[in-house]
Amino acid sequence: MGTSSTTCKKKKSIWDTDARPKGLSPDDVLLGWLKQAGNFDRFMRADSDAKKAGRIHESKIDVARDILELLQNAGFEEFVASGIVVRLSLWTKKYLIARKLDRTGADRNKVKQAFRYYFDLVEYIQNGNVTSADPPDSPIPSSTMSPTQDYEHFRTPRESPALGDGSFTEALCDVSGENIIQQRRQRRPVERYTAQDAITHVTGGRSHIQQQQPRSSRNVTATAYPLINIQSSRQHNYPENISRIIEQHHEQTNHILAMHDRQMNRLIDQYQDLVSELSRSHRHQQMQMQTSLTISLIDRMKDAGYSREDIAASIKHLQQQSSGD
Repeated sequence: MGTSSTTCKKKKSIWDTDARPKGLSPDDVLLGWLKQAGNFDRFMRADSDAKKAGRIHESKIDVARDILELLQNAGFEEFVASGIVVRLSLWTKKYLIARKLDRTGADRNKVKQAFRYYFDLVEYIQNGNVTSADPPDSPIPSSTMSPTQDYEHFRTPRESPALGDGSFTEALCDVSGENIIQQRRQRRPVERYTAQDAITHVTGGRSHIQQQQPRSSRNVTATAYPLINIQSSRQHNYPENISRIIEQHHEQTNHILAMHDRQMNRLIDQYQDLVSELSRSHRHQQMQMQTSLTISLIDRMKDAGYSREDIAASIKHLQQQSSGD
């Protein structure tokens, strides 16, 4: 019954899985990694084009492969590096939006709606820099805590097991017994973090570990990345921007239409003036021609010996014909 009801449900995202193979969720692993000194800026700085150009040594996929190993150590085998890049990109975007809301005095619930893990990370991340005791460029000490303590700090408060849970403690010891982390340190001597480091720095674990271990316990030099300006239009209020753009478009359209109407009215007035001027000129030319013809007719009739009465009658008849036309 339970199996059939589960199969009928809509399939969850692998990030929202209820499975905890070794007591940790995928988000726990990601939060632990982000709380590591400099990792937030490291992901924001990573870029494939800059890597090809030789300006930096890793892309976002390279960073995601490190997180992928942490997820695999926690018992999650279905993740891929590209999916981790998408998840981290979404988180960093939501974090910046939530930070803007927090700085403008927004309600705490509204900030958490923008990014539910904001208050878990804000103590560690400030303007892209980690605000812990260690600067971003300093070496990050590895954990010397016991396996049970190590994984207890990795868990979020809402998921912490009850005291005396022997099965959970046993599972933690089994996970911490894996030697893949140590092997990876030997393969990659220049590394910003290890799986053990990420696990021990969730929910305030980092400050607790720093009190128990010397800084010299790790001989790995962190690569320095300059802070980049990650403010962008994505932080803006999109509905307000769209409304403002539409309003400006309407104003510009109305202005253009008004200018068009004024220009058309001026052209019509100029056309009417031109027609009137042509009409007056035409009438004037007609009058001049008629006067010239009348004078020429009178002269010719005089030369022919017509009397004044005959000339007057002929001119009157000619004017009547012109009026009739």
